Amino acid sequence: MKRAALIVFSILFMFNVQAQEVKETVGIFPFTSSQYNYWSRYRNYANGLSEVVVDAMVNSQRFTVVDRTNFDDVLKEGDLQKGEDFIEGLVVAQGKKLGAQYAITGTIISASADKASTSKIPVSLPGVSRNVSSYFGSINFTIKIIDVETGQIKASETLKSVSAANFVVNTPEDAISNAVTNSDDEILKFINKHFKIRAVVQKVRLEKKGEAKEIVIEGGTAKGFKKGQMFEIKEISIVQLSNGKEVEQVETVGEVKIISVDNEYFSTCKVYKGGDMIKSKIDKGVVLYAMPEVD
Repeated sequence: MKRAALIVFSILFMFNVQAQEVKETVGIFPFTSSQYNYWSRYRNYANGLSEVVVDAMVNSQRFTVVDRTNFDDVLKEGDLQKGEDFIEGLVVAQGKKLGAQYAITGTIISASADKASTSKIPVSLPGVSRNVSSYFGSINFTIKIIDVETGQIKASETLKSVSAANFVVNTPEDAISNAVTNSDDEILKFINKHFKIRAVVQKVRLEKKGEAKEIVIEGGTAKGFKKGQMFEIKEISIVQLSNGKEVEQVETVGEVKIISVDNEYFSTCKVYKGGDMIKSKIDKGVVLYAMPEVD
């Protein structure tokens, strides 16, 4: 009896381990700037951008985010004049020390604040108001993903963020800081674009004549899923090359569309292609993943 229970436990344990999504390890490094005043106010904006990236990566629960080194210990003021290749080399070296697969960093191109208007802002005394200058901030920056193993740039884009329209500030610095904070949506889009979301297929909800008609995937509002979003269903296995390196082998087995975002963690999808293969593989205990289709 104990032996049978042990076997059942082992099977369940192995299935759970298999079903766990493998997380990529990413090191987040402070952004830099070639601006002469980087070591004063620009430094705060640069560090703020890297913190927004950290928050986006951690909150997605899709990555192992390793502690980044303090760039002040390895990056000196004169190094900024040596070019991006030099700085990227430092990032790769530090990323390897951290055991990261990828490193994310970037560069501030420009940051500015313009006086928007004069608004009447009520103060604490009833019926009393004062004229306050309000500023509108914006920041332009590049963000890039570096493959630590090869040193190659996996992706690089130039993004722009502006301060919130309803955010009233009376200093240019606060306006730019708000633009930095407000960059979270653009940064999250960048991350999701270049680190493809993988949602585990949790179960077949509806079947007919041996084909899956509706399935449930592990991903909801927390991953930004929306009704009508299309996904490809894929089987992902690890194969070893002749040189010993392990790589992913991906096979597309079907296509689905979200018909209901059920909650934070789950969505229901209608199967459009490959219902028979999806049903067959799930019955055999194969872990399948739903990945957003590329536009």
